[in-house]
Amino acid sequence: HVSVPSDTKVKVSARTGNKLLPIGEQKFRIKSIPNPETTVDGISKGGTASGTFVEQRKGIVPKQDDFIYGTLPWKVISYVVGVRRGIDYYKEKNEGPLFSKKIKDLMKGIKKGDAVFVEEIKVMGPDMKIREIAPLAYNITTR
Repeated sequence: HVSVPSDTKVKVSARTGNKLLPIGEQKFRIKSIPNPETTVDGISKGGTASGTFVEQRKGIVPKQDDFIYGTLPWKVISYVVGVRRGIDYYKEKNEGPLFSKKIKDLMKGIKKGDAVFVEEIKVMGPDMKIREIAPLAYNITTR
């Protein structure tokens, strides 16, 4: 378990009979796991969208497709969804990855010119650290 990025040495030894013989050592740089990307249902990273598309989404999925060591588990802790309808702005906090009924109700009927924002997204990675990841924004271009 690594809590702080640093350099370390890995020493390799081999047991021959009752003896432990050093074979070598190598310096390694240990880095933190990078933050995942924020997606909605694992398929969208924000931008322009139809109101229907946004209404049909189920929740937030952190993804890390390009991580060299493969897919890691990320747990969504909480986030805030904001909806701008004309000059009015409404927001609701959500716990866990799936959109709550309040969030779904907030997004019902969004139309061209409205906007949806997902912000303050907190996730926990395999290192058990809670991090805030990048927000998402959707400008609604059609119903």
